[in-house]
Amino acid sequence: LGAPAAFGAPRLARLGADLMVAWSDPGPPRRVRATVLRAAEIPPLAGEPLAAGTPSATDTLGPVPPDVSLTTLSGEARSIGSFRGRPLVLSFFATWCVPCREEIPVLSRVADRHGDSIAVVGVSIDETPPESVAQFTRQHGITYPVLHDPAGASLGGAVGVPPIPATVVLDAEGRVVFAARGGSASLEEDLHRALEELLATEPHTHTHAH
Repeated sequence: LGAPAAFGAPRLARLGADLMVAWSDPGPPRRVRATVLRAAEIPPLAGEPLAAGTPSATDTLGPVPPDVSLTTLSGEARSIGSFRGRPLVLSFFATWCVPCREEIPVLSRVADRHGDSIAVVGVSIDETPPESVAQFTRQHGITYPVLHDPAGASLGGAVGVPPIPATVVLDAEGRVVFAARGGSASLEEDLHRALEELLATEPHTHTHAH
């Protein structure tokens, strides 16, 4: 963004078809900076699903290491590898992200429709304490598990987060097979299609804790 000292997770907001990005410099004095990305400058993959095997998917999404360990909102460690054995939907969000809130009902419906054959996990990139994120999940009726990855430092960077919202689907072996970043109007339909294809072609075990 042209700011050598930028740090922390950027704040994103829609301005019509454009996108405003705000971030803070460490200072002193600490300053908040912002820039506007015009629609023509935003890469086409933002907000559009990426099919597995396409150049955009393989070039922009790194592998998801199974030994990456995040924390639950109650402070317990949980590795991404612990979800192996069935498809995993990772939803990266932040409590301040309005489009992220709009996707919560979608993810809940996806989780309800596919049941124990898949796992849906929210990943908060908030830099606030886990207690604040837990309060947000209660207020918005989130029933699927939520892990904490402040600023996306541990897991988010591996899959190109931010921008958010970002939704990534892993197969039973932890390979990225679908991703949508920046919000997508067809997210629910795209997720159902990706998951049904996985469930139709892969054997799954359901030995993992919820």
